[in-house]
Amino acid sequence: MDDMDVYMQFGRKVAAARKSKGMTQADLAKRVAFTRASVANIETGRQRVMLHDVFAIVAALGGQSILDFVPERIAPESMRDVAFVGDGASKEDELAMLQIIELATTGARS
Repeated sequence: MDDMDVYMQFGRKVAAARKSKGMTQADLAKRVAFTRASVANIETGRQRVMLHDVFAIVAALGGQSILDFVPERIAPESMRDVAFVGDGASKEDELAMLQIIELATTGARS
């Protein structure tokens, strides 16, 4: 799975959840303080999403867990790029986040 596959799969799940709730892209955008164009780009996988924004989107869609919206497995070599693209995190923060991501993506799901 390449990096963009992660965003495409996330976007498809966001779009499906939004439609199932009867929401428009504009409705979702208003709830998470994005533009409608940003929501459209997220849903098509063209826009990368920061982790705190993933939580906001999932909450706005009434999701129980972000794990319901992200791919089940992420190739280990992709994890660093997905988590830390240009965020300036310290090495300690990067290590902590990698451990969280690894647990979330390799653990059993219910």
